[in-house]
Amino acid sequence: MSSNSINLKKRVAIIVGAAQGICKSMAKYMATLGYTIVVTDQQKEKGTKVSKEIQRNGGEAIFHEVNLLDKQSI
Repeated sequence: MSSNSINLKKRVAIIVGAAQGICKSMAKYMATLGYTIVVTDQQKEKGTKVSKEIQRNGGEAIFHEVNLLDKQSI
């Protein structure tokens, strides 16, 4: 595979509302399965904390602030 190739086998999960509750648990669990996690929530501080926690535990995660009622944030 050349250095310009895209890895189509990489799994990414976009978890809406992952700053807390069951979605937070799902994000953390899916990270243990090898998924790269996109933590999305309107609670920036909590969402960032979840993504950093996943990273500290060896997973890949980023946070994206989103409010599903605001089309501009999606």
